[in-house]
Order: sequence, then C-alpha cells, then structure tokens
Amino acid sequence: MNNALSASLLAFLSLALAAGHADAQELTLNRFQAAETTEDGFQLSRPDGFGHLRPSAQIHLDYAHDPLVYDIDRGADGDEIGHVVENQLTANVGLAFGLWDRLVVFAGLPVNLWVDGDGSGEALGLAQPEGAGLGDMYLGARGRLFGERDDFFGLGAQATLTLPTGGGSYGGDSFLTFHPELLMELRPGPVRITSNMGVRITENQQLQGDVEIGDQVTFALGLTVPVYGTHLEPGTTRVDLHAQLFGATGFGESFFQKETTPLEALAGAKLHHESGFVGGLSVGGGLTRGVGSPDARVIATFGWALPEERVPAAAPARAAAPRAEEPAPAAEPAPGDTDGDGILDDVDQCVTQPEDADGFEDEDGCPDPDNDEDGVMDQADECPMEAGPVVNRGCPDSDRDGDGLVDRVDNCPDEAGPESNRGCLAEQQVVIEEGRLQILDKVYFRTNRAQIQPRSFPLLTNVAEVLVSHPDIDRVRVEGHTDSTGNDAYNLRLSRERAATVRDFLIEHGVDPNRLTAQGFGETRPLANNGSAEGRAANRRVEFNLGEEAPVATTE
Repeated sequence: MNNALSASLLAFLSLALAAGHADAQELTLNRFQAAETTEDGFQLSRPDGFGHLRPSAQIHLDYAHDPLVYDIDRGADGDEIGHVVENQLTANVGLAFGLWDRLVVFAGLPVNLWVDGDGSGEALGLAQPEGAGLGDMYLGARGRLFGERDDFFGLGAQATLTLPTGGGSYGGDSFLTFHPELLMELRPGPVRITSNMGVRITENQQLQGDVEIGDQVTFALGLTVPVYGTHLEPGTTRVDLHAQLFGATGFGESFFQKETTPLEALAGAKLHHESGFVGGLSVGGGLTRGVGSPDARVIATFGWALPEERVPAAAPARAAAPRAEEPAPAAEPAPGDTDGDGILDDVDQCVTQPEDADGFEDEDGCPDPDNDEDGVMDQADECPMEAGPVVNRGCPDSDRDGDGLVDRVDNCPDEAGPESNRGCLAEQQVVIEEGRLQILDKVYFRTNRAQIQPRSFPLLTNVAEVLVSHPDIDRVRVEGHTDSTGNDAYNLRLSRERAATVRDFLIEHGVDPNRLTAQGFGETRPLANNGSAEGRAANRRVEFNLGEEAPVATTE
C-alpha cells in the first residue's frame, strides 16, 4: 500500500500516452528541506542565533520510497498504475555561519545519489528517472527578531534563494525559487515547540493531466524534548527527541487539493556532543498523496559546529594581606617602672615591653599578643582564650548540625546534609572558600545588558541562601568583570551595572544590604588572555569576594 505522492493521471491517460516518450521532467521532487544549522531540527528552522563567528557543517542522507506514483483514481490509495520514481537517495551538504548571535547565513547543495523507478514512466508519457546528479543549490540568511535562548517566546525571519543548478528528471527546477519564512518558538522550560510558516515563490509547472504546481504556502510544526542534558546549558552534551510535521499547499483552486498538498511526519533523535559533533536519525513518511510525499522516509544527519563556550571555574582569589598590628599607645613610665605597665622593674620579666593586661598571665610583665597561640592576634581574635583558625576569626570550629562538616564551610550549618552537597540536603552551586564564595556556574545576562537571564536565578538564589545562613560573613563584594571587546568606558559601566543588579537580587532574597557592596572593574582584571574565545569567556564573570573593598577601577 502506498502513501505516495500522486500527480496522478486518469486511467485513460495510460493508454493514450503509452506510445509517447516525454522530455525530461525538470522538477524538484524531494520536498524535504534540510535544516540549516546543527541547532535546528531535521526539517524545522529555529528562530535563534548561532553565536558570533560560529561555523557549522552537516550532511543529511535522505532516503524516500515511492515519492512519485500515479493512480487510476487521483489521490486514492491502493490503485497505482505506475511507480515512476520508486527510490530516491539524496545527500544534502550544508554550511552555516553565525554573526553577532543574531544573524545566520547558510548555503547548501543537494546531490541525488540514487533515483530509479519501475519503468512505468515511459508508458505514461513521463520522463524516466536519470539516476545520480546535482540538485538545486540554495543560499539564505536568518535573523533573530525577538527572544533569547531561554525566553519563553522567540521570533525570527528567514529567506532562502534556490538556484537552478540541478538537471535531469526530478533532480531540480529550471528557474529561481524564493522562500521567505516566519519562524516562531515557544519554550516552556527545556521543551521547545517550533513552527515555520512561509511562501515559496516559483514558476508554474504543468504536470501530466491537469495537475499544476506553482506558488505554495509552506508550514511546519515541531516538538523537541530533551532526554539528556538541555540546550539551556551551552557547550554540554545533550540528546533531544524530535517530532515534526511539515508540508505545503498551493493557492487558489489547488489550496489543500490532494495532489498539490504534500504532508509528512517525522520522528527521531539527535545527539549534540560537547565536542561539537552532532548525529541524528529520523524516520517517517507521507500523510497525504501530494507531490513529493513518499511512502516512507529515513534521514541520517551528521554534522559539526564550533563548540559553544563553557565558562571555566574562576581562578582562586588572592588572599588578602594581613593587617599590621597597631602599636600600643605609649605610656608615661613611673619611677622604677621603665615600660609603664604598672609592674616594677625588679619583678618585670620584660622591662622594656609593657604587659597587656587582659587577664592572661598578667603577672610576669610581658605582653601576650596571642593568648591562645592560634595565629590570630588577640585584638582581632573573637575567642582569644580558645584556639581557632584565622578564617574562623580565632574561634574553634563548630558543627551545629552534627553532619561532619564544620560550620564555616557548611552551606547549611543548621541542616544536616552530605559533604557532596556542602552540608545541605539539596545540591549546591556555591562553595565557601577563604576570601570568596566560589560559584560553580556562570551568571548569565542579556546580551550587552545588565538584565539577569532566568537560567541564573537558581544559582543566585543559592548564593543568597548561603549568605543568610552565614551572618558571620559580614562583608561581600559583588564584582563585575568583562572581556576586552568593545569600548573601555562602556565595559566599565556595564560591569558596574551588572554587579549592582546582582546585589539587588541578593537583597530581594533576604540578604542584609549593609553586608553587600557592588563594584565593576570592566576589562581591567582579566583572568585569561583575551586573544582567544576561551579566554574572553573566562574574563566575562561575576565574583563574590569577602572582606575589605578592592580599589575602584577607572578608565584613566
């Protein structure tokens, strides 16, 4: 049983034209339009940018069974009188290049590797398939009009020009074709619902019988569901499931007429590896018997794209230099008391050094600047009689929740949790380190704006929760940094605005504003060389440093 295309003839045509021999039918029979970039579906185009100066290349191997069958009863199923084109195998080679994360330019060339039929074409007065040959080369551009990767709605526009480079029967058209499209996408979470709507502007073609193919409305609808990873985390491995429906129909009397309305469905999966490799397999077939709708279709996709930037872990913060201990104020010495500490020289074991009267060994006349000898001088030691680490301000470690992780590095000091979660029940994206809070992901902003992208909300919420749980961290510097791309003054201003936005977010989530300062340093404190994409990615960052404020950056 065939679900094939039918530019069909009435039964008497098979007799009337049996002795004739037709000229080659210059027609693009294959109605599968290979997606332009590796981030698209198999057929559908997404209204998204592709990154700046990011290339991709891919090849689609497309096999269609029975894409051209003639029926006794036009458009009916099961009464075929000829399988004019029975097998068609096409390789579509495509290239794409992203600009400014808003524009994509692309080009491609289909190559017909195998086209054959059952020989019935000659009896029907139709051209016989001529085997292998080039198809019609295409080139075009796509622009992102609205919405970024994680916005709920995205809108784009695309235009494709097809050139008559093909030849032979069913391999290509003999004229230019222009195909403008509107691309839309809904993104409820990691799921993507994509639709394409366009008009294919072309010359009219008269097939045998009274079937005429001319300008067409094109349409497509697709669903993408991640089963491993997500497109919201660029540069990581993911696997997506795809379901796609696509077709076209003519204008006027041929609007949704069976012969001029090919409609197909596909289902498959694509692997996007962090190395940039993309592979996919999809199967489906025609739902109607319009021109170009085969009984069955199988598509294998192989491609590569420059991997998207992954943000490396921030470099360890430089430890702040310890503050010099302030000298004790000089005292007027009393007779027989050289150092003026109230202990006469004849019993004072440190005649020239005054005793620090603090209740610890005050009788010997010698100062004891670090009573508990923990390395934290008494004037800065919050527990001068109990030894403790510097990071704990001289107090001994405690573990209030008894989970085995001391409070000073426990993200949840009052909630027992495993060490793998930094002492919390939930997975953490923040690590308390000496001098800083290390974040395990990047803070993402809108392009050239200070607006935080929603995908960074969980990370910043985690930072706020840690700070609320640690009132002992009394000063946090939110620092914004950029790479060297663009104007110095603009980068400095943008980094300040982004730091202030993050500070505002933390305040809205319960952190005392008196504990927070926001500073921007622009491009003045790079972590890596700005000469590479990886280096620039490392330099675009937000840091959470603890303690005294750093010097303010200027553009001078």
